[in-house]
Amino acid sequence: MTLMMRSLVLKSVRACNLRCGYCYYINDKTPGYGESFSDDLVDRIYETYAEHVDWPGESVNLIWHGGEPLLLGRRRLGRFIERQAHYFKYAKVHNRLQTNGVLIDDAWADFFRRHDVSVGISIDGPPDLHDRLRPTVKGKGSWQAVARGIAILRAHRIPFGVITVADPQLADRDLWQTIIGEQFHYFDLLIPITNNALQAECPDQAVDMAAVGRVLTDTFQSWVARDDDSYHIRLFEALLTNAIGGRHNCSNAGLRDEALGAYAIVETDGEICFDAEFSEIDRNGLGAEYSTGLRVTDPGFSFDAAFDAIRTRMKAARMDEMPAACADCHVATICRGSHPGSRYGSDGSYAHRSAYCDAMRPLGEAVAAYMNEHGMADVLV
Repeated sequence: MTLMMRSLVLKSVRACNLRCGYCYYINDKTPGYGESFSDDLVDRIYETYAEHVDWPGESVNLIWHGGEPLLLGRRRLGRFIERQAHYFKYAKVHNRLQTNGVLIDDAWADFFRRHDVSVGISIDGPPDLHDRLRPTVKGKGSWQAVARGIAILRAHRIPFGVITVADPQLADRDLWQTIIGEQFHYFDLLIPITNNALQAECPDQAVDMAAVGRVLTDTFQSWVARDDDSYHIRLFEALLTNAIGGRHNCSNAGLRDEALGAYAIVETDGEICFDAEFSEIDRNGLGAEYSTGLRVTDPGFSFDAAFDAIRTRMKAARMDEMPAACADCHVATICRGSHPGSRYGSDGSYAHRSAYCDAMRPLGEAVAAYMNEHGMADVLV
């Protein structure tokens, strides 16, 4: 497989109709709030990205993100998507969109079908906790609006996936009952973004990773006990893949060499950035790790050069390797050091165990126990 940047997260609008307390992107300090992609910038992204990926047989992802991408409106987003045909003649472009779901109505459902857009919705647990974690700008709960949007997608037979941040407040709740009760068949669990430096130097923002571990482990054990292959949880499937030495594209389950540079963020002003996990380093004044220093509007910019720059920097920081601190861990090959951004320390290096370790270790142990109990111990790497 040819190494290239196969996915772009397009931060198309720097605004949101929710105020999730943990959000790394929209908060009181967000610079340039309200900015969004211009037509000229979208054309420049497509022009330069096509030079990198537009080859027969290739398949790439454009992931529309925000803020809340539906704030672009159907006419404008439709125009952006329709422009792709002018630039991509050979590669298959998959348009994916991550939304809070509040604005979904029949017209949006029709839009997703007509433009073949895959939809992901952010939900944070049972209704009462979701309302507390994901309030509107006016402080009201958003669950009812999201549930209405999901019902509309189902009525139009639009498939969708769900992501949930494994907030420590979920530790005493049965997340699995929400998953099966709402019939969320395609699901992913995200870990609250942090790193070693942030945990040590910003105690007011420190995340209780032991509680996160209970959320992850309890949900994993309920998932495997259900033994229903119609329910897919991306993080868990990636860890099981790690356990047998396979490949995946889930960053929270560690990265291998071929994944370095395969993914980047295009900010609202055209800046090329690393994964969102690195943004908290910069936002909290702990380093300068998020930006590549490149913009698609730069004279002579190319995604070939951006891809090489990202890979070079990630290789130099040994992000595709497990830290030495993991050498004696019996589940290291299952979590593979978790997200490399979570390893960042106060010394400015990534040569540390993950800040997620207290969550991922018990989850890794649950994965290993499951494989042992089902006679798969001999395939563990």
